[in-house]
Amino acid sequence: MSKVIRFEINTDKPERIAKFYREAFGWTVEHHEGTATSWHITTGPGGEAAIEGKLVHVEGVEPCTWHVIQVPSIDEAMDKVVAAGGQVFATKRGIAGAGWDAYVQDPEGNIFGLFEADPSVH
Repeated sequence: MSKVIRFEINTDKPERIAKFYREAFGWTVEHHEGTATSWHITTGPGGEAAIEGKLVHVEGVEPCTWHVIQVPSIDEAMDKVVAAGGQVFATKRGIAGAGWDAYVQDPEGNIFGLFEADPSVH
């Protein structure tokens, strides 16, 4: 069974949105140096059950929040999404040192992410 591993907040104004979540909920939102679009969100102290997040920017998508599901095989998961009536929104891409991701839509148009862990990706 695949599980939700994080949420992503799509924004083209990460500084403004980071400030909002810090002030409204006390979350830690940190920019990853050397990248324009990678911001990590920590929603609770270590040891407590909490889902972590990211600020991202996906071109052509209005501001929204979606979830990311970790899957054993991103290629198989994309095939299953299409077979079940969904569609691929953004094709598979490598994330150096982490794995593969892609964005898909359910039959109602809701976007969500897929992630396959693979630290050997360059």
